[in-house]
Amino acid sequence: MLKRKNKILVVFLVSLLLILLSGCTIKQEDSSKVSVAEVKAGKHAEALENYAEVFVENIEIGEAFAVVSLKDKNSNLSLPIFMSRSQGELIFAALHNASFPRPIAHDLIYSALRLAGLKPAYVSVDELKGSTYFGSIAVETGEKEIELIDSRPSDAIIFALKYRLPIFANKSLLEEHRGERAGKAIKEIEI
Repeated sequence: MLKRKNKILVVFLVSLLLILLSGCTIKQEDSSKVSVAEVKAGKHAEALENYAEVFVENIEIGEAFAVVSLKDKNSNLSLPIFMSRSQGELIFAALHNASFPRPIAHDLIYSALRLAGLKPAYVSVDELKGSTYFGSIAVETGEKEIELIDSRPSDAIIFALKYRLPIFANKSLLEEHRGERAGKAIKEIEI
């Protein structure tokens, strides 16, 4: 018998396969927006106890890489996150509500989650190991259950911007990078 997480993964993979084979797309629902009050209440409260809501303050795109600055909505703290140039360009496109003629990977994942009956709730930047950030996409799987899907922060941010989900960052990461800004960081590396 499969564990619950494995069942969710199987449903997700089967849905993804069906979408790929059928070539269909699912129209984005306008009702996908999740309010921060809703996220911080009830089942999400404990999961987000040590997190702050952030927004994309700035993005700088260099020759080979990009850096996005996430700013805490309630303080001057920000968190610069480095990524590939292509991920930075996708974040820039999502910030400006750009659309593509065909679905990109984030659209496919969203469609598969919705087909599986799962509701994306928020994304988060969780920790830093060495020089690599780790993030999550939180998905509601039932009335009182949340599953966290491991994600690169850049993918999670793109996902949040495209589907109007709140973005959270671990408060310890914001404190650790107090005063750092995306523009300053990218200039120091490119010089």
